[in-house]
Amino acid sequence: MLTLDHQTAAAIFAAAAASPNWLRTNLGQQVRVSHGSDAYYVEIDPSGRYFAQITAWEGYGGTEDVRGANATHDQHRALVAQANTHAP
Repeated sequence: MLTLDHQTAAAIFAAAAASPNWLRTNLGQQVRVSHGSDAYYVEIDPSGRYFAQITAWEGYGGTEDVRGANATHDQHRALVAQANTHAP
């Protein structure tokens, strides 16, 4: 299980908040964004009870779960606005 530092998580959330590639899935709205040479998945819980989170890392060697990388209130609002624009 991968943990991210605060600066990396903030950069990933910023990339997700600017991405037009949001998808609506049965797990909620989701986007895959790049940061450095790696890719990360950001998901918004469909129930609205939880803030957005980075759920997975994809890079050299495979894919790994990410835990504990939750958006702040302001980051979450920006992510929801972008997701609702591109994957209502």
